[in-house]
Amino acid sequence: MLRKCLIAALLIAASPLAAPPAAGQGSLDGFTICYGDYALCAASTCTPIPRGTIAVNVPVGFGLVKAVYSAATCTCPILTGCAIADVKGGNMNGSCTPPPGNGVWSLYAPMENIPHSITGWKDSPAPPYGCAADLNLGNKLINCFSFACTRAGLRRTRS
Repeated sequence: MLRKCLIAALLIAASPLAAPPAAGQGSLDGFTICYGDYALCAASTCTPIPRGTIAVNVPVGFGLVKAVYSAATCTCPILTGCAIADVKGGNMNGSCTPPPGNGVWSLYAPMENIPHSITGWKDSPAPPYGCAADLNLGNKLINCFSFACTRAGLRRTRS
């Protein structure tokens, strides 16, 4: 996992748009490498929350504004290591500091095999996941990248 952290940090730091990375982080505007516990958004299984909403950071010009979208609840594995975050996106507050309480951020990490709820949380290639047409979700997308999560299960460590 450390090698993947270094590769991701080098890719971000090597970008011509990147600012010099801070200690322990590579940066491209709000994109940063965070270290510690995180929920792997690439392995999320989500369900819309009827009439639920969430405020999201949206870039406008050189600043951010809050936009309100429909909300969903997602189940993701919590891993330990490095992951890619957009600290200006989702509902992050500009840093990798975990959300209040015992929270974690839902982030992304490149990996071939991921633990996923539909595989019994075993490491395996990402399974295809489709939504039935009767759910009428064909024009919907759920994005949990860089959003706060609440721990609901056991902690797992990846090397």
